[in-house]
Amino acid sequence: MAEALTITLRQLQAFLAVAASGSFTRAAEQLHVTQAGLSAMVRELETQLDCQLFERTTRQVELTPAAHHLRPVAERSVNELRDVVAELRQQGTASQQRLRVGCTPLIAASVMPLVLQQMQTTNEALQLELFDAERQHLVRALHDGELDVALGAFFERMAGLRRETVLPSELMLVQAEPSVHKSLPWQAVHEVPLITLPPENPLQRLVDRCLGPDHARSRQAVRHLETVLALVAAGHGQAVVPSFARLASQYSELSWIPLRPRVACDYQALTRAGARPGKALQLFLTTFRSVCEPQLRPTVE
Repeated sequence: MAEALTITLRQLQAFLAVAASGSFTRAAEQLHVTQAGLSAMVRELETQLDCQLFERTTRQVELTPAAHHLRPVAERSVNELRDVVAELRQQGTASQQRLRVGCTPLIAASVMPLVLQQMQTTNEALQLELFDAERQHLVRALHDGELDVALGAFFERMAGLRRETVLPSELMLVQAEPSVHKSLPWQAVHEVPLITLPPENPLQRLVDRCLGPDHARSRQAVRHLETVLALVAAGHGQAVVPSFARLASQYSELSWIPLRPRVACDYQALTRAGARPGKALQLFLTTFRSVCEPQLRPTVE
């Protein structure tokens, strides 16, 4: 009698993430697990299949013939299971629909109350559930089928997920004092101390790449974008942040100065690849854009 397989969804997700990124390190970051945990899942899958899936060297990871054979089957299985789970969770009474939306905290607190109000006005039958969390938690919840859509600034392609820009945005210098500048070159930022996010934050990594290695005048690093803006508003320094942060009305009166050359940092909708976008999701994204775009139009091209 053949030995029963106990392959898990997380093992397949780990395999597909490594196959797509070509790196255990990047795959672990995408799945928001430790590299040791990711490696353990891949080893367990290889043990189940009794074959090696990756050729590991010091510089790269290559798929073995067995991995090439497994990959399309794994992709199809994961996508089909996600679709079925999403459909089952959305089933309810004929008069009620449910949409589970994940959103980063700054936008959740500033924009989502008005979006929810408008959604209830136009579609009383829709039950919209809001989950506010940092990007990494949103990605994990979406991977696990706990969300229908996640909103945030996502900086890397992730296996099994699809990105769509909902708000074009750019990096800007923000300060409390009025500014006479319509825009500034990035070189001008080298002359001011900055309030920043931690260096490992993906947004801060983007900012640091734009500033280059010569900028070392950071006054303070804090963990949340809301804290950065609050410190700027209180006069404790300046910061480079995405223009979509202006949606927080309490910070809209700060000086928001575009930087040259323009560096995109779009606010995006993340959904599961292969999932069919329903009418509820389309209505939500349309409403979300209609609420946000008038506030961003003066500063985002």
